[in-house]
Amino acid sequence: MYPVAQVATRWLRKIIHFSAGEAAIQVLQMALAFYIVRHVGKSDYAYYTISNSMIALANMLCATGVAIGFRKLGGKLWNQHREYASLIASANRQRLRQSAFIFPLIGAITWFLLARQGAPPAVAGGLAILTLLVVFPDVDRAVKIEALLISDRWKTVQWQKLLVVLLRITLVFAMVFTIGLEIEQLLFAAAVAAFAGSWFVERSGRDIWSREARPDAGYTGEMQAMFRKTLPNALFAAVQGQLAVIVLGIVGSSTSMADLGAVTRLSALFIVPSAFVSNVFAPSFSKCGDRKKLILIYCGSLLSFLVFSVGCLLLVASFPDILLFMLGPNYSGLQKELILAASLALVLFGSRLFARLNQSKGWIDIDARWNIPATIAVLGIGMTVFDMATVDGALMLTICTRLPSMILRLVDGVLGLYQRE
Repeated sequence: MYPVAQVATRWLRKIIHFSAGEAAIQVLQMALAFYIVRHVGKSDYAYYTISNSMIALANMLCATGVAIGFRKLGGKLWNQHREYASLIASANRQRLRQSAFIFPLIGAITWFLLARQGAPPAVAGGLAILTLLVVFPDVDRAVKIEALLISDRWKTVQWQKLLVVLLRITLVFAMVFTIGLEIEQLLFAAAVAAFAGSWFVERSGRDIWSREARPDAGYTGEMQAMFRKTLPNALFAAVQGQLAVIVLGIVGSSTSMADLGAVTRLSALFIVPSAFVSNVFAPSFSKCGDRKKLILIYCGSLLSFLVFSVGCLLLVASFPDILLFMLGPNYSGLQKELILAASLALVLFGSRLFARLNQSKGWIDIDARWNIPATIAVLGIGMTVFDMATVDGALMLTICTRLPSMILRLVDGVLGLYQRE
C-alpha cells in the first residue's frame, strides 16, 4: 500500500472510531441544550447565555500561554514519563496562578452583565458565584485532558464527557420533577457534573501524572514566556469571542440576549468535527516530525473545512424552519439570524482549527503581531455600519471581527510549514 493510502486509511479508521463515540455524546448534549431552550423562560435563558459565555471566557483566559506551551513541549516529552509528569505539574501550577486573578475579573464582568439584563444585585452575585464554580474544576482538569490527548488516550476523554453529560441530564430532569427548572438549578447541575468529570480524569490518568512530580523551572519559564507573549492577543480574543454577548448585554434587551443564545445553539452541530480536531487531529499533528506529512495533513484539513462549510451553509439555508422548530415557538421567525449564527460558528471552527494546529508547533508570530490592529480596524468600521442593539447586527459585527484572526492563523500555518526547524 502507498504511504499516502496508509496514512489515509489510518486516519479514516480513527475518524470512524472517534465519530461514533462523539456522535453519541453530542446527540445527548444537543438534546439537553434544545430541551433547555424550549422549557426555560426567555429571561432565565438570557442569564444562562451570559453565564455560558463567561464560562468560555474564563477557560480561555486561564489557558493563556499554558495551553500553547504544554502542547509544544508535550509533543516532545509525551513518551518520557518523569519529564512528562513534571511538565503536567508545571502547567497545573501556572494555570492555578493565572486563575487567581482571572476568576475575580470574570466574576465582576458576569455580575455586571446580569445586572444590566435586569437581575437583582443579590441574584446576579449568586449566579456569578455559580458560574465560577462551573469553571473551577477545569483549573486542574483541562491540563490533564490535554495530557491524555497527547498520549492518544482520547477514548478516556470521551468517557469523561459522557459521564458529565449523563450526570447533567439526570440532575436536570430530577429538578424538573421536583423543584422546577430555573437558571440556578441549571448552573448547579453543570457545576456538579464538572466536579465529577474532574474526579474521573484524575483517576483515569494516574499512570501518566504523579502527585510526587514537581514543577520544573524551565517548563514553567517557557509557559510564562508564552503567557507574556500571547496575553494581549488572548485578552483581545476573549472579548472578541464573546463580543455579541457583551454588546447585547450592555445595550440590548433580555429578549435579544435569549434570541442570540438560542440561535447560537446551532454551534452544537459543529462540535463533532471540532472535537475531532482538538482530541485526535491536533495531538497527532504535534507529534509528527515529517514535513511532507505535516503539509499533507494541513492541506487536507483546509480542504475538509471548506467542503464542510459549504455543505453546512447550504443545509441551514435550505431548511431553516426545521432547525427553528427544535428551538420552540418562542424563537420562530429568526431565519436570518440562524444563517448568521451558522456563518459565525463556521468562522470560529476554522479559526480554532488553524489555531490548534499552529499552537502544537508554536507557529503564532503573525497572529500575535497583527491580530489586534487588524481586528480593531474592522471593529471600528463595523460599529458604524451595524445596529449593535439587534441580534443580526451583533452577529454581523462578531463575524467581521473574527475573520482577520482566521486568515492570520492560516498565514502562520503556511509560513510555519516552510520554515526551518
